[in-house]
Amino acid sequence: IACTVNFQKQIGKSPVDFHLQAQAAHDNIHTRIEWTNHGEKAYKGTISALTCFSLDAEKRMLTDVSFHPSRIIVNDSAWNVYASHIHAQPGKIHIDNFKIDQGDRHLVLNGNVSAQEGDTLTADLKDINLEYIFNIINFHTVDFTGQATGKAYGTRLMESPAFDARLQVNNFTFNDAYLGNMAVHGGWSKDENSVFLDAHIADPAHQSTTQVNGNIRIGAPPKGGIDLLIRTQNIDLSFLNKYTEGIFTDLQGRASGWTRVFGPFKGINLEGDMLVSEASTTVDATGVEYRLINDSIILRPDHIYFRDTRVYDPQGAPGYDAHYA
Repeated sequence: IACTVNFQKQIGKSPVDFHLQAQAAHDNIHTRIEWTNHGEKAYKGTISALTCFSLDAEKRMLTDVSFHPSRIIVNDSAWNVYASHIHAQPGKIHIDNFKIDQGDRHLVLNGNVSAQEGDTLTADLKDINLEYIFNIINFHTVDFTGQATGKAYGTRLMESPAFDARLQVNNFTFNDAYLGNMAVHGGWSKDENSVFLDAHIADPAHQSTTQVNGNIRIGAPPKGGIDLLIRTQNIDLSFLNKYTEGIFTDLQGRASGWTRVFGPFKGINLEGDMLVSEASTTVDATGVEYRLINDSIILRPDHIYFRDTRVYDPQGAPGYDAHYA
């Protein structure tokens, strides 16, 4: 038996074309799937495998999948897919050395997927760009980039999933603002249906340190949303540009203090108290760029306060302002 199937599926913001070929005979299926997207960055490739079906002594179905070597393109980058094996039986899937790499960078999966506490699936990462992951799942409420190295673990994946990861992320950026190198502990909280984060970030070149704690809740409104508390010393303020559209443009500078980023995905809000060493931004209502030096910004839900703040226009003329936007 042979079949060919062509279809298109919307993944993220771009359609993806799929071409599937399969041949079945004598309890074996030879499968080849190709895909290519229509976005600015290329995501395409080919995966081929041989699937064998059999019965054990108790007449239970066993499935063995052998993947053949191939290449895929992720975000315009070519990756090697190595030969690997997956064995499935009722209640358990065993993954044996599923590996993709590009030079010194790699992602390797090993372990078991089941409902049992003692069965763990391990992901070994080296220099994996977080941007790839967020582009694939089309999650951009917060934009994280950086090269992640470390291990992630998943247990009870068939019944009550639990995840835990400890990663070192170099050249970490938050909403396009460079924050430095990050050590992060993250995982999945089943009780809150959310991803939790506990991260420490250091940028010695700018004498900047940042601590991020909080969670990203999965789901449709009103359940889905974000709640991150950011305590910082000399952080790059440009990470706030994503949340000040329509008020300020091109916010630049550094500040110390705390900021909370929270709310449903389509209604992110801010609160916090920040001491600005120096900053500049353009106020959309006037189209004029202003500068602040050694002054404070008070963030409250739906408001940004400047209390007796000294601001400078492009000619350097000082003035006092006591209003909010």
